[in-house]
Amino acid sequence: MGQILARQASPRVLKLLDELHAKSEQQEKYNFWIILYYRLKYALFHFILRRADVTVSSLLVYLLARAQQARVIVEAGPSYGVPTTYLALAIGQNAKSAAGSIARSDLLRKVIATEKEPTKATQARKLWSLAGDEVEPWIELREGDLLETLKENLPEVDMLLLDTIVIADNTDSSRRGYAKFLAYVQDPSNDFRAVTAPYKGGLWVGAYLP
Repeated sequence: MGQILARQASPRVLKLLDELHAKSEQQEKYNFWIILYYRLKYALFHFILRRADVTVSSLLVYLLARAQQARVIVEAGPSYGVPTTYLALAIGQNAKSAAGSIARSDLLRKVIATEKEPTKATQARKLWSLAGDEVEPWIELREGDLLETLKENLPEVDMLLLDTIVIADNTDSSRRGYAKFLAYVQDPSNDFRAVTAPYKGGLWVGAYLP
């Protein structure tokens, strides 16, 4: 009940998100037995994670974005677009509360999502289209390697940038894939302070505090 009350969106978008969460839970159960059967072999584990909707941490990210009145959010790897939907809801609602009127998308308020896998990008676009005006106008999807897609035309960012706040999902379950990232942020000389929230897979939340 608490999670339901924490969200703010139209009944149509809430229904869509609930359906996606239910689908994700079914996928996680299926994935668990496959992983167990193959003795947690990394190759299969990575194969499954690339295809699973990761929705557990979406609500927390939404609340963080609302709490800090985020204007621009960068999301690395939106997968099939569920977390991005929550972020876009937050951006739109922040714009509406700031303006005191019906929000319109603009260059200064958006979620910049960068996705490397074309199939995921295609599915994400379909989801955002289904969600409609509450979500789709607030998202800019950049396809390709984030080392390239984020090189240019990047405005001042409120979330997921190194000098503000960084949120990384599945840092426990995908620790091998996050090896370089974790090595950097856990090095005291790089001035990060962080906590891993007790979500399935691990949700790393850190801040750059030089």
